[in-house]
Amino acid sequence: MQTDESCDVTDTAQLIIFVRYLDKTGETFVEEILALLSLLGRTRGEDMIKPVMDYFEKDELDLKKLLSVTTDGAPAMVGSKKGLVHLLRSNERCNENLISYHCIIHQTVLYCKLNHNFERIMQEVMKIVNFLRAKSSLQHRELKSFLEEVEAQYDDLLLHNNVRWLSKGCVLERFFSILEHLKTYLFNSDQTSANAYLSFLNEKENVAVIAFLTDTFKHINDLNLKL
Repeated sequence: MQTDESCDVTDTAQLIIFVRYLDKTGETFVEEILALLSLLGRTRGEDMIKPVMDYFEKDELDLKKLLSVTTDGAPAMVGSKKGLVHLLRSNERCNENLISYHCIIHQTVLYCKLNHNFERIMQEVMKIVNFLRAKSSLQHRELKSFLEEVEAQYDDLLLHNNVRWLSKGCVLERFFSILEHLKTYLFNSDQTSANAYLSFLNEKENVAVIAFLTDTFKHINDLNLKL
């Protein structure tokens, strides 16, 4: 079973329950939404346990057969005393050996919280992208013309959006694919900041980190799309 919280247009908190189970043949796993339970008031573990238990009782579902619960890892879900998972384990109608998992999608999001050095490199790459693509319309047009002239794999860069963490991977992949062409463009630029950016890209350690981040985020993006 997987649980997650959501809100509708009236700001009413809701508990979404997904289930994964073997069909009657015992050979095929089935995944589907089991229930959408409205939560009135607060959304603590003790506020969620009653509607969950009431739902299972109403539909005569045997909670002893519930083997595991996957959550987003929030305190209301996994708190050691009042979390929903703990309350389920403590209930005599449930499986006391209930296993708790952390949702893999939330794990990939947390994985993208970069350490200080990686974050510094990432920010510098974003500065270079913004300098080349967004500083002025003239420079952006010149960059595109240059990339078309040298027949680069891509004829433009992408801008990164902090709201969508997946865009990091897309920006990095394109940036790294045409890195040598970008270095040539910066070398020929007469702007002062271009020299500093070129020096940054000429450092082997920086390029190694960019390559690592590019590969890592590509794997995470591919995993997210498959999920």
